[in-house]
Amino acid sequence: MTLSVVSESDIVLPTRIKSGYNFDGWLLNNTGNPYTGSYRVTENTTFHAKFTATDSVHTVNIYDTNLNLLASIASGTIFDVAGAKSDYSLTNLYVASSSSAILTPAITISGDTNLYAAPNVIEITDQAGLNDIRSDYSGKYLLKNDIALVAGIDGFDPALGWESIGNNANHFTGIFNGNGHKITGLWINRPTNNRVGLFGVINNARIENLGVETASSGTVRGQEAVGGIAGYAKYSTFTNVYFKGKIVGTNFIGGITGDNDESVNIRNAYSTGNISGNDYVGGIVGGLGRYNTVSKSYSLAIIQGNNNVGGIIGHSAHDGSVRDSAAINPSLTGNRDVNYIVGLYIAGSFTNNFALSTMSGPIFNGYSYSGTPKTMFQLQEQTTYLNAVNGDGLNGLGWSFGNDYNNPWKIDASKNGGLPYFYFEDLQELNNQSLMIREHQTFESNLKTIDSQ
Repeated sequence: MTLSVVSESDIVLPTRIKSGYNFDGWLLNNTGNPYTGSYRVTENTTFHAKFTATDSVHTVNIYDTNLNLLASIASGTIFDVAGAKSDYSLTNLYVASSSSAILTPAITISGDTNLYAAPNVIEITDQAGLNDIRSDYSGKYLLKNDIALVAGIDGFDPALGWESIGNNANHFTGIFNGNGHKITGLWINRPTNNRVGLFGVINNARIENLGVETASSGTVRGQEAVGGIAGYAKYSTFTNVYFKGKIVGTNFIGGITGDNDESVNIRNAYSTGNISGNDYVGGIVGGLGRYNTVSKSYSLAIIQGNNNVGGIIGHSAHDGSVRDSAAINPSLTGNRDVNYIVGLYIAGSFTNNFALSTMSGPIFNGYSYSGTPKTMFQLQEQTTYLNAVNGDGLNGLGWSFGNDYNNPWKIDASKNGGLPYFYFEDLQELNNQSLMIREHQTFESNLKTIDSQ
């Protein structure tokens, strides 16, 4: 939040409300005693909001061995550990980064706390923690808050951009649970590198509950196997993930993953922005491998390529499957083997998929798949995505709407262009408003207009 006022004038500092916390006031340059009431502006000044957790109620989150959230419990200062183990069929519970189980029947909670059914879970709170994944590619990671990437520090080269996590020599083989948070400010400028994305190479890994967004003018740029979440994937799963931004490469370019090898499952995913390459370009996956599945996903990205271009999948070479998904791409362009759902397939199963009816006609010379046409109005209706018979007599896509991991989708005419989005994006919006205020409030001299952002 930025306020601009006339120099040498008084301003009334606003109060802030954060659930579960008391607002103490504003810290000048993040030090000293907090200010409340009025403050005389004499120069550019930055304040940080100071909050103190209330003592009456805290939240205890319990995660299973795969970092899926089992329960979020509002508790008093004493929490019954033994009862939690019994209620959720757990053997032990651990705090973060610990190999010792909590054996006592009760613990005192001093603040919001996460307990895990697996030992040595690593909680990530900042860019340094994200970068530290490189020290343990097989770890279990939980993102505790949104992260805005900053160039020049912690794995982010000021000229080349972010260095993808995992490469040909060191595959990421762990679990990364975004916990409903997002990583923003991503850009990569490595046009001669293969296997490029937030993650470069993942193998036998899980990535879930995560949003990734490029910087406003940023691009994820590589050569082959370039994706918004991961460049190359094998024996891995992606659940409840999205990418927003621009991706550029040559071959195997996709909104979520670029090149999928064997046994990759993508469920509940979407992409928006611009995705461009030469061959094997898709809104979700560039190249779909053997025993791959993409389900309950959609792309709203502009797709540009040459050969093997699809709104969801560019090319399916093996026994892959695409079902219950939608191509809502504003435009889809290429020269050969271009189609709404799959540009070209050698083998695969493609069932119950929809495509925006106003996209330009497909161009294909081999086996290709377009899906059932739908108008934008239909694609903005929740019934289109449910297991229900629609007005055109066709079944919906069977998506799950709600407010949790297993029912992640929401739809609201005022958000995301009226198209489906994830329940945790509502929480992100609230967190960002709090974060923006908490991080800075700047008063600039010699200006008379008032702007807020």
